Amino acid sequence: MQQKNTSNETTDIVKSLKEAYPGNIVKHAHCLMIVRPLEGCKVDKSLSIIDDPTFKQSSATRLRQLAFKVDVTSIDVALTLLRHFLSLNANLGIPEDRITPEETAFYKAAWSNIGWKSEEDHEVKYQLVKKLLGTEELSEEDVNKANFPVESIFSHQRLRWLFKEHPCLNIASHTIIEKMVDDPDTAWKKGQADLETFLQVNELKWDGALTLEIFVNRRFAGVKKGNHLRVHFSARPFFFSILYEPRNRCRPISEIRSFQMAGYTLKPDQVDFVCDNRKHTYVLTAVIRLGDENGLKDDIRTYTYKGKEIKPQQTVGGRTEEVARLEYEATGKRWSIEDKGRYMLFYYRISNREGEPNPETYILKDGPEFEPRD
Repeated sequence: MQQKNTSNETTDIVKSLKEAYPGNIVKHAHCLMIVRPLEGCKVDKSLSIIDDPTFKQSSATRLRQLAFKVDVTSIDVALTLLRHFLSLNANLGIPEDRITPEETAFYKAAWSNIGWKSEEDHEVKYQLVKKLLGTEELSEEDVNKANFPVESIFSHQRLRWLFKEHPCLNIASHTIIEKMVDDPDTAWKKGQADLETFLQVNELKWDGALTLEIFVNRRFAGVKKGNHLRVHFSARPFFFSILYEPRNRCRPISEIRSFQMAGYTLKPDQVDFVCDNRKHTYVLTAVIRLGDENGLKDDIRTYTYKGKEIKPQQTVGGRTEEVARLEYEATGKRWSIEDKGRYMLFYYRISNREGEPNPETYILKDGPEFEPRD
């Protein structure tokens, strides 16, 4: 099925990466991976300006200054994640008959040559936020009222395919096999999971009690549904996510850095079609520390396929990593997945083609969770 290509589209003043660097796929991947959106967002109006009769500068000047302070942190986090995905798989598209205008806007923003000039980044996010809110104008109050935590972005009904239901993001496929529980000699039959069951199987919530590998792979063990024993096949996606909320044990990053995803293996004489039982290595590619109602903000770290944290490129155009910097100045330490809290863990599938090095030989399992900053 044809997929919509939004990577060549541009906003009014910002080129896409493919326009800025024609044919240079290495440059595209480099920018997507290490150049992050600069903070802030353009707005058309603000009550704080209208209600201040003593303010002597023009409203237009004040609005340009205000754009640096408009908080769209979670939009920045979501864009950083999508850009990171695209750096690893530039063909991460959506079928034209499924993509929504909101998803098109997100793709367009992610593919924009952002991260160099604040005014351009503010324009990109201005267009994106207007599309998400369904408004022609955008005020500071609109942004504050919208309250965009990253979880609400990922669960947005008009963004579900992009961040939740895309085939590249689901560990289990729609294909299942099942047999009668009370008749073990019955042959396995191939079938399709209904949408509700499919979404449940792919909704991963982990408390850290089981090891990561056991937790994920038990999804492919047989489960009873009525009088049927049902087995889900692994989709072996490019990416997938886990909502991680440690309870009694906060695991160090060395225990969640990578694992091997399996799938249920059937005996050859039990089924009349071939099962691929190869294991695939998955490596942690991003962590989002989720904010809370007490003022903690969403933040993101990304990693290379070898497990090393990616330090965002610092440009002269504006600020990035402001959440982490302010927290460090206030507490003297950086957040860690070993802290109590809620996190989204994102994993990337590493190729295990014949003749290539075993990923376990180069993944930095005991490497640091984060790299030092200057």
